[in-house]
Amino acid sequence: FEAGPTPDEDIRILDQHIETIRISGQMDRVVQVGEVAPDFSSLSTCGRTVELGELLPNGPVVLTWFRGNW
Repeated sequence: FEAGPTPDEDIRILDQHIETIRISGQMDRVVQVGEVAPDFSSLSTCGRTVELGELLPNGPVVLTWFRGNW
């Protein structure tokens, strides 16, 4: 499967969502590099609840997520 370029309509919709987030002020409230993140829990890709506080004693934590349908 070879994916083609993103259709112009998809780019326009994505740009609208980004602008909505930008003007909402949400980006002014995100944790910045070097700040301590608040403790939270989330589901892992295996469906297990994981707490940040459980992971930190093992070293730095990198959190990533993917938005979209699979």
